[in-house]
Amino acid sequence: SAGQRLAKRLGPIALSLVVPLLLLLGWHLAVKAGMTRLIPSPAEWAQVVRELEREPSPRDTPEGHARTAANARGAAVLVAVAVQTGLRVDELRHLRAEDIGADVVRVRAWGEWRPKDREERDVPVPPAVAELARELAAWRARAVGLNGERLALGGHWIEERLSGAWSRAGLPGEPPGMHDARRTFATEMSRRPGVSLRDVQRLLGHGDIATTQRYLGRYRSDAERPAVDMGLAAVLSGAAAPVVPLRRRG
Repeated sequence: SAGQRLAKRLGPIALSLVVPLLLLLGWHLAVKAGMTRLIPSPAEWAQVVRELEREPSPRDTPEGHARTAANARGAAVLVAVAVQTGLRVDELRHLRAEDIGADVVRVRAWGEWRPKDREERDVPVPPAVAELARELAAWRARAVGLNGERLALGGHWIEERLSGAWSRAGLPGEPPGMHDARRTFATEMSRRPGVSLRDVQRLLGHGDIATTQRYLGRYRSDAERPAVDMGLAAVLSGAAAPVVPLRRRG
């Protein structure tokens, strides 16, 4: 292979220097790709949540309308809580009322279930989001599909509703997946003053900070070349000092 031929040419010492550089380059490209990835903005997610709650019923019966309305509300709450907390779908499926405080959502292992990488954590939230999280836990426990059977909240069911809501909202590009909710959460948190990337890593439950870096993206509403004003120009906003010509030697 090409790698084996390269190893013979470079020798073990040179190869030991090249391999880390290649790995670093690959990591850098992955991070750069993540930073340029377009993800839904909070405003776009708000449109999606509104459309999720308005999902039309495929069955024109009182029972069909009632079940569709209940699950449309549940799907809207699910997505809203996902964006606001950065929790994984599996963590949202296992969220219990006792895991929710007045201003915090806790990811805790219970029974035989464990969060990914066993990363238990506390995610601070506004009280209104905590209330939505409690509503989510209650709906998930009693959700029933149109067929009268318990709703499993599988990936296909969620993605189908996300796609429909994205289309009804008239938003551009491909519809997002639920994992994009975590990306929006990570990107939004990283832009908050005083929040470090380590803080975002802890809130997402990542074992490796490089994974967190790959989650950061940009919104369609972002300027292509944003200008950062740190206020230093305003300090020198007065008239420029007069230019003193050089004295010529006679």
